[in-house]
Amino acid sequence: MVAYTAVLLGHATALLVHAAALLAHVVAGCWFTFLGQLLMSHVLLCFSDLHLFLVGTFLVIGWAFADSTVSVDSSLVWCHRIRIYLGLYSSWPKG
Repeated sequence: MVAYTAVLLGHATALLVHAAALLAHVVAGCWFTFLGQLLMSHVLLCFSDLHLFLVGTFLVIGWAFADSTVSVDSSLVWCHRIRIYLGLYSSWPKG
């Protein structure tokens, strides 16, 4: 039950973060200008990193509670490693 609650909290947080990113997009307004592109890429990168961190943390803590053989400390270490790996992968130059 704790694991499901953690997953639901992670997804609810992700929805809030996406809503904030959409609002920032609307407020920025100047999407097609160079400054707007720069601003939005920075904002979306920050939000996507926050989204990944929050959801990953909730998921891993949920797994730790669901499986008593896994400690929360080691789970958070793995969550951090996965976040770094995915962050590096998502910022890798495309094309």
